[in-house]
Amino acid sequence: MFPTIFALAVEGMGDRTPQASGIICLAIVGGAIVPLTTGVVADHAGLNHALLVPAVCYIWIAFYGLFTARNTVRPEPLTAPAT
Repeated sequence: MFPTIFALAVEGMGDRTPQASGIICLAIVGGAIVPLTTGVVADHAGLNHALLVPAVCYIWIAFYGLFTARNTVRPEPLTAPAT
């Protein structure tokens, strides 16, 4: 499944393909580290505090999505040729 997701995610990125592939690879690492970190925080500070770990991650993802959506150059829409 990952090769398909990766290929679709970097399709059409042009010069930004290396950056996009790096971000996707970081997401894999985040999926391995965030649950571990949540468990460690739950063991030491309790479940209420542990649930802040994924909440902070979701806030960061939302910030990144909003930031990149506002700073992305959008291509001109295609128009039908005049007949």
